[in-house]
Amino acid sequence: MFGAAGWAWDRTEPSHPVRVNIFDGETWLDTTTADWFSQELLTMGIGDGRHVFRYVLADLLKDGKPHMITVRVAGTGAALAQTPRMVICNAKS
Repeated sequence: MFGAAGWAWDRTEPSHPVRVNIFDGETWLDTTTADWFSQELLTMGIGDGRHVFRYVLADLLKDGKPHMITVRVAGTGAALAQTPRMVICNAKS
């Protein structure tokens, strides 16, 4: 199982989860919520620590070809740090 993961938060509303959009190039794949807990984020003072997202990449990306994955904050279009990132998923068996 291959996916995308990271964290996102809104410092003006640190206890509210942030929605993020996952894209392959400019093609929207899905929207997920950054609401998983991370003790590391809490220790760093990042809100209440519930700002991690995890997303399993769609089967259609498992074709052995390169895909440019970008994660953007929903409603803003702002890309998260370290994106876009190229991934190559082996063809599914």
